[in-house]
Parts: sequence; C-alpha cells; structure tokens
Amino acid sequence: MTTITIVVVLAVLVLAAVVATVVLVGRRNARLKEVRLEQAGQLRGQAQRQGGSIAEARQRAEAAEEEARVAQMQADRARERAEAARHEATVAEAHQEDALREADQLDPDRAATPAPVTGSPTDLPGGPEGATPAAGTATGASATSAPSATSATAPAFPPKPEASDRPGMAPVEPGTQPAPGRRAAPVGETEPAAAPDAGQGRHRSP
Repeated sequence: MTTITIVVVLAVLVLAAVVATVVLVGRRNARLKEVRLEQAGQLRGQAQRQGGSIAEARQRAEAAEEEARVAQMQADRARERAEAARHEATVAEAHQEDALREADQLDPDRAATPAPVTGSPTDLPGGPEGATPAAGTATGASATSAPSATSATAPAFPPKPEASDRPGMAPVEPGTQPAPGRRAAPVGETEPAAAPDAGQGRHRSP
C-alpha cells in the first residue's frame, strides 16, 4: 500500500508540475501576444502618421514636376526668342551691307577708288610667285621716283658759262669744247663760214 501511495503522490506531483508549466507557458505566450499587439498598434499608428507626410511629399513632388515643366517651356520659348532675334540681327546686318554696297556704287568717289587688296602675298594666284609682280611694282615705283628726286635736287637756274682763260675770247658753255684745229672766236666776232668748194676742190682732177 505504501508503494502505491507513493506512486500516486508522485504522479500527482508530476501532473501538477506539467499543469503549472502549461499555465506558465500560456501566460507567457499571452503576454508576448499582448506585447506584439501593442507594438503592431504603435507601428500602424506611425504608418498612418507617415501616410499624411507621404501624401504631402507626393504633392510637393508633383508641384516640383509642374514647376520644372513650366520652366522647361519658358526655356524653350526663350531659346526660340533668342534664335529669332539672332535671325533678325543677321537679316538687318545683310540689309545694311547691301545698302552700303549700293551707296558705294552710287558714290562716284567710292566707285573710282579701287578696293584695297586684303590678304597675304601667298594668297595670290600662283602661290609665292604671285608676290613677284608686287616686288617689281615696288621697284618700278622706286625707279620712277628716282628722276623726280634727281629733278628735285637739280638747281633751279642753269649754270653760268665758264669764262675763257684768254682775254678777248668768248665764254665757253659748260660741257662744250671748240672743234679741234679751231680757236675760239674773239668777243664780238663771228667764225667765218667755210667755202662751199673747200671740201670739193681736193677731189677735182687738174
């Protein structure tokens, strides 16, 4: 009997321990469930609060996109206006050049004046050889200007005749000399003319 009682008591104790363990585990699970539910509620509240800020952010993003679209349209219009203004400036400049060219053609002074040559000598036809006429022209210009310089330095009055070293003789012009075999005629006398037959008598037969 005593052994059976001991076994029953032990069984009751084990059963009580199992029941207590189950109860404790149940309570613990219930506690964890409550905590999780509470945390879930808090997270849902935060998500709902963030939903409002998300909507505001979405509205701000849409407004920014609209502003960007408007700014792009304004930039396109400004670019079109700039291109139109540039085209107008080009057309006005072309009209101005045409007017100036027509004025130059109508102006006799401008029409008679040759257009200045622009460009280096290497741009002339023939390459570097095209610069030769320019050099020749410069040489001709210098050669043409040489007589002018000589005439500019020449005396304004003709030189006076040189006086003869013999008294009573006519003065001799500079650069002239009496013929060989002749003497200078005295002052106031003229040189006798040669006889017509003077040179022919030598060839006549006796």
